[in-house]
Formats: sequence, structure tokens, C-alpha cells
Amino acid sequence: MRRSAETRWRRNSYAEPVERWLTTILAANVAEYSRLMRADEDGTLKALTACRALIDPLMAEHRGRIANTAGDSVRAEFPSVAEGLSCALAVQRAIAMQNADLPPGRRMLFRIGIRLGDIVIKDGDLFGNAVNIAARLEALAEPGGICVSATVREHVGTRVAAAFTDAGAQQVKNIAEPVHVFRDNMIKGGDLFGDAVNIAARLESFAKPGEICVSAVREHVGTRVAGAFPDAGACSRSRTSPSRCRFSGLGKPSAAVG
Repeated sequence: MRRSAETRWRRNSYAEPVERWLTTILAANVAEYSRLMRADEDGTLKALTACRALIDPLMAEHRGRIANTAGDSVRAEFPSVAEGLSCALAVQRAIAMQNADLPPGRRMLFRIGIRLGDIVIKDGDLFGNAVNIAARLEALAEPGGICVSATVREHVGTRVAAAFTDAGAQQVKNIAEPVHVFRDNMIKGGDLFGDAVNIAARLESFAKPGEICVSAVREHVGTRVAGAFPDAGACSRSRTSPSRCRFSGLGKPSAAVG
């Protein structure tokens, strides 16, 4: 008995150390993937490849590391909450634009869940309760939407332009305590919603043929894009609050600013 205990102690003492740290976990999965595969296996795999061609560079751009991929799912970690949420929003916008010309039944939509918490890393993969909760948040998200935990919502504050609805405490599978959930209001079913979308539509209505109308985009773009934008002052139309407009009369598509 003593020898057996000593052998176990020796084995444990030489085991590889476990890496743990606090990070932002993003879990993404394709909604109704099985239905899409049944309807058109080749087309679905092609669409998934096209989506990953959008997702992977965006994650790298936001300093994310893809740790686990299995079929239609992606697990990644980010060094900050703001980077993780910004990436999730960018991914959903990019996929919504890619789906714009497709009928609803053929759109490939991702659900995304984000959680801040301690994780364990083994052979590059992510493990731990926080990873499990991120996966549960992802399952609660609408197709084309994002769900985040209360800690993510609190940490990100106003650093990322996102509108969330408090969905309250949710009891999720295999997690003892309820999880406080916030859902995004921008993207639903692969379509874009929110004040920013409404303002973009109003700006388009102010532009004359051959013109481009922008708002705060002008300040952000600076001199990185060649274009002359006279200040048109504060404009208001319909229910949208007054927003400063600037016009460009450039006719070259390469000079367009979104």
C-alpha cells in the first residue's frame, strides 16, 4: 500500500505543469449546420470554407488565437475583452454581408458566445469551466447573433460600439450556477439592425447621384483614403438624431468610404 502511494506521488511530481490564465474565450458554431448538410453537403462545405476565410484573418487581426476547430465550430482566445467582442462583431458583419444576396434558407449563420474566465491550456487546446460557459452562451445566441456574460459586458464598457439587451440569469446545461446573459441587438438572422444601420440609410438618402455621404467615418479615416469631403453640417431626417454629414463628389469607386 505504501509503495503504491509512493509510486503515485512520483508520477505526479514529474507530471507536466498545467498552464492557467485569465483570458477572453470566444465560441462560435454554425446554426442549423445539420440541416444545411442534409440539403446540400458540397455547397455547405464550400460555404463553411468561405466563412472561415473571413473568420480566421479577422481573429488574427484582433490578436486572437484559434485553439480548437471541429467541423463547424471554432474556439479562440483573446488577450482582452474589447478585442474579443470587436472580433465577434466584425465576424458577424462580414458574414451578414456575404449572405446578403442569398435567400434566408441558404444563409450560413454563426452563433457566438463570449466569456471572460480562467482557462487551462493543454497541447494548445482550451479547457475549463469558462470554456464550457462560452459554449453555452453560444448556444443561447440567435443565428447571426452574439451572447456575452455579465463580466464581458461590464469589462468592455463603452470601449466597443455595441448595443446589448439584458437577458437576465439563464440556467444552462451542466453549469451549476445560473449565467447572467447579455444579447446583442445589432445582428439578427444575418441581417443588420441598430442606430448605426438606420443612420447609414439616412446618409445614403442625403447623397446626390455620384456622391458619397459619411458621418464620423471622416474623422476615423483621416488622410488614409484620398477624398475631398466638404462639411455639410448637422443633418436630420425621420427619427434619426441630427448627425454631421460630409459629401464627396468623387466618381471613382476606389475612393469610396464605407
